[in-house]
Amino acid sequence: MMGGLGIMSLFGIGMLLGPLLFVGLIVLGVVWLVRSVGTPSAPQPPAAGTFCIHCGKPLQAGWKACPNCGEKV
Repeated sequence: MMGGLGIMSLFGIGMLLGPLLFVGLIVLGVVWLVRSVGTPSAPQPPAAGTFCIHCGKPLQAGWKACPNCGEKV
């Protein structure tokens, strides 16, 4: 009647895609969980104040001025 693309064939495709989508989401969730547990955490960023706020170059503790741009820190 409709050339093989009737409501029953669309319903059949939906019945197939639903479970496949569900299983795919479960697989992606398991992969994400395994990767997040198995990898070490990212290194912590340096403490605040270790970079010059004017030029962004690294500073050492106790410096009163940036050796790169000369601005007071």
